[in-house]
Amino acid sequence: MGKPDAAGTLESLKQLARGQRVLFDRDAAKYFQVRLSTLSATVERWRDHFPADFLLVFRGCEARGYERRSGILRPRRLVRAFTEVGIESLAGTLRSERAVAHSIATIREGFANFDLIRARRL
Repeated sequence: MGKPDAAGTLESLKQLARGQRVLFDRDAAKYFQVRLSTLSATVERWRDHFPADFLLVFRGCEARGYERRSGILRPRRLVRAFTEVGIESLAGTLRSERAVAHSIATIREGFANFDLIRARRL
């Protein structure tokens, strides 16, 4: 899935938050090659695609703390972080070429794994 490029690999962009490996919204926007405002609007528009186990929301001091650790000089009041499954849901809702390619690669990988399991059962 995540191939190296200027935005970095997907794995290299993930961070630990609340005991989970997550992709913060700023890094997700960079990886999927969309503006942060576009990503935020998409998440709001498709809110039902992001239940609590897909999306962590940080507010206030907690949000500012994560942003400051990332070197952000003017931290925001609300920061979103996508879990592993949330990243896949996000890729399915964004329209960038990178997001579409990511979704296609994930589906192909999933079906390849399914075919391997099915072949072992035969």
